[in-house]
Amino acid sequence: MPMSPAAPPFAGWDEVAVVVPTDLAHLSDDDAYALERLPLQLETEAAAIAAELGARPRVVDVPPAAGPVWFLGPTHANPHLAALGQPAATHAEHRLDRGVPRLVSDGPDAAAVLATFSTLRSLARLPGGVMPVTDAASITDVVARVITEVHDTWAGARLRGIDWLALSRRHALRVRGSTNPVEALQRWLAELGDFHTWVRPAQTQLVLPYGATVVDGEVVLTHVMPWTEAWSHGVRPGWRLVGEDVRSTWVTTPAAPHARPGLVARRLLSGTAGATRALEARGPRGAWARWSEVFTPPTGTPASWEVLPSGAGYLWIGAWIPALGVPEVLDEAFVALADCDRLIVDLRGNSGGRLAMAQAFRDRFLDAPTRAGWIRTTQPGGRLGPYVPLDAEPFDGPRWHKPVRFLTSPLSYSSSEDALLGLQGLPHVQVWGAPSGGGSGRIRRLRLLPGWRLTISSALTFDRRGHCVEGAGIPVDHPVRVDPRAADGTDVVLTAADTTPW
Repeated sequence: MPMSPAAPPFAGWDEVAVVVPTDLAHLSDDDAYALERLPLQLETEAAAIAAELGARPRVVDVPPAAGPVWFLGPTHANPHLAALGQPAATHAEHRLDRGVPRLVSDGPDAAAVLATFSTLRSLARLPGGVMPVTDAASITDVVARVITEVHDTWAGARLRGIDWLALSRRHALRVRGSTNPVEALQRWLAELGDFHTWVRPAQTQLVLPYGATVVDGEVVLTHVMPWTEAWSHGVRPGWRLVGEDVRSTWVTTPAAPHARPGLVARRLLSGTAGATRALEARGPRGAWARWSEVFTPPTGTPASWEVLPSGAGYLWIGAWIPALGVPEVLDEAFVALADCDRLIVDLRGNSGGRLAMAQAFRDRFLDAPTRAGWIRTTQPGGRLGPYVPLDAEPFDGPRWHKPVRFLTSPLSYSSSEDALLGLQGLPHVQVWGAPSGGGSGRIRRLRLLPGWRLTISSALTFDRRGHCVEGAGIPVDHPVRVDPRAADGTDVVLTAADTTPW
């Protein structure tokens, strides 16, 4: 059974002073970049952190003489933390002294320190002392951690009418007795229907470069580009993959019903870098193809732009990843396409990334301060907090005020939904295609088993009309039906958005 929370570490205080690392010159570029962004991250996540710590974070240069203080490591990069004289952490951990009051979140590098953020909520159950951020010690501990943390965090329970404890009683024994506990855990959490709340590999999963969905229990390819290995073997859109374990993948994949076919297909086309995958497909009139592919990280920037033959500008964004040059491509696109009288922005298949980047993109379509919507974040113990407004300001740079059509699909997910929050209903904005995946809620990432992580959605997001995004997605203004079985290589959604009178 879940433990009852005691109280957040700084309950009763208005603010907690946050002392961040400042001695970054001797760090690796990746660590320095991550730690430089801590003040922005704390500002962006201030409401969620305030709920978990009991006080709103405020970055300071020097720790105050009195009042709550939160020191962020690594110790060797934070002179004020080093001055406390405590041993530097050799792994991610919290050290909480409620009497001072003081919290130290430390680790040997930036990744370890950032990993502690997902366990801030768990501090409500810590009377004081050290809390290591580690994997569970046994399957029994795994089950207990899943029950407790999902109960303490998941925002969708009331939305979807799910009795989490009853569901847990049904699955806990199955997990403990399973020869494949990860699959049993995934089957358990899949019943929540929330792709953000699941047990997933810690290692990044790569997806083969094909569009696909499940139709009548089979994986149907919807997009096969001419430069792919499948194309060279004669495979075309509408072909079906043979020998895929659709049934077990279906029951272990968490998703809203409208998003499950695409997410199951994406999982079946996923793997770790360097792994080899044998594939087999059948086409019309008895055509067959067999080939192998190696999972290789994509090269280049997951964003591009062009002017379509119709004269409309077209901007494709595949992921919100600053390190891959997406912001630079967006800046370039808004300048290069400025003379176009209309724009199509393609977010189909964009399953998320950096929230701040997606929100900055949204702001390019605003001409005045705008109420984008609301968010309700769970408090320690699982209770939903109040509606908190989400406000947006116009972007300080190239913007777009002419007609724009956004293309979405059930694989437009997470930050891509935040990129649209507040735009729908503006006179120059339309959404075409199919509703997005329905999962913009903020995620906790918790260690569970070696190589596996528990992720949990901690919030419900609402657009400015009060529509809840979780489970339903961003609705479309102009639905476009696509039959994957009749795919002939034509992009039906793009063609409809481009050719229908504006």
